[in-house]
Amino acid sequence: MKSIEEYSAATETGGQSVVLQSSSGEMAYYLGVDIGSVSVKLCLIDETGSPVRQDVERISTGPRAAVSALVSRLISEIPAEQIIAAGVSGSGSSAIPPEMGWASFSSSLAIASGVLHTHPAARTIIQIGGQSSL
Repeated sequence: MKSIEEYSAATETGGQSVVLQSSSGEMAYYLGVDIGSVSVKLCLIDETGSPVRQDVERISTGPRAAVSALVSRLISEIPAEQIIAAGVSGSGSSAIPPEMGWASFSSSLAIASGVLHTHPAARTIIQIGGQSSL
């Protein structure tokens, strides 16, 4: 079984299966990555759903390189074995091969879930991404 630490190497070689493992007795974290047309955003939440770490990397040499940079920075601060699940969304989400084992979500679902989690009374969501901005 592989850990999230091996993500960077896996993306360089076309993808290998990654199973995220939890450590017994340690805080568990959940990783969300949004791969857009301009940048990649990362958010790590704890077991209570509270954000622990957020980061952004502009896409310059491709989305895989941007994701690798974000994951490298993340695991320098948070032990990889404490990240028990990962999900990806966005127009560039195909950069994460299905073999990686990350859950894939539509941008609309990811946005609606996040907004309704933090603002349950919200009735309207307006989203404008880089691929549709003028």
